[in-house]
Amino acid sequence: MGTRGAIARLTDKGFEGRYHHWDSYPSGLGETLFQLYNGHFKKDLKVMLKTLIDDHPAGWSTICKDWAQQPGFLEYDNRKKLPENDPKLNRPECYCHGDRKEKAWLVTQDNASDSGCEWVYAFDVNNGIMHIMSSFNEDNTKMIGAFGCGNPKAKWLTVKEVDLNKKAPYWKALEEKVRNESHKLFKTIQQHKKEEFLKTMSNGFAKIESLGLIAIPLAHYALWYKEDVSSHLFLDTKIAIAKRISKLTLKSPMWLDKDTNYIEQFPELKPYSSTKMISGLQLCAVMQGVVEEMQQK
Repeated sequence: MGTRGAIARLTDKGFEGRYHHWDSYPSGLGETLFQLYNGHFKKDLKVMLKTLIDDHPAGWSTICKDWAQQPGFLEYDNRKKLPENDPKLNRPECYCHGDRKEKAWLVTQDNASDSGCEWVYAFDVNNGIMHIMSSFNEDNTKMIGAFGCGNPKAKWLTVKEVDLNKKAPYWKALEEKVRNESHKLFKTIQQHKKEEFLKTMSNGFAKIESLGLIAIPLAHYALWYKEDVSSHLFLDTKIAIAKRISKLTLKSPMWLDKDTNYIEQFPELKPYSSTKMISGLQLCAVMQGVVEEMQQK
């Protein structure tokens, strides 16, 4: 799986190392690094890091392969020419040898998360410790990288210090702990957002109710929101739209205005309007739909 990461040395500011593209979660790259140190590199951490970082400056597609083979990249067309049992198909693949000759790329704490890296394995050479670091968003949820992009403001935290000369940790449990704690925190944050949203909506929604909007037949627009719009919008987007609608209702009885087209003010809804027209009444149906969803959840 394309989980991005880095193999690095600890520095005073953070870390410096090389990019690693595939399977960079702890049960992939983390376990492989531990095994390489205790096996192929015979517990010589300096030699291991020289090989993985200094000798391959363009970084890696994957090191999670057979180290009896010389590292080097194989492009797809060249792979197809080899028999299925050819050992070259299972060799470590870097971006600077074989079919790739890419430029050196130094990955640090300043550019790793923006490059989509989710895990970094930073080594304390003097003490034989591998720091497993993970990227976290500003709200402390786990940052998820995608297509070489991530959150440039993410922070790097050590989630586990692994003594390379002692028993290996349970790698899968380690990554699942990070994922589960982040998911639990995310749900808590989302719940707080919903509660805050319903509080901020109370004044505008109360005014609409007092003026009899709920008695207005909104069935058509309510169905449009439920079937054509709701599933396409993220929670944060729904909340932002509803808040903007609420502010408009406090300024004027927009639900009575059938002529004004609000579609340019709400570009998030534009793709779902076949008539290219979104009236005030239609917006109020959206707001009501969002509120009802939050109350149900």
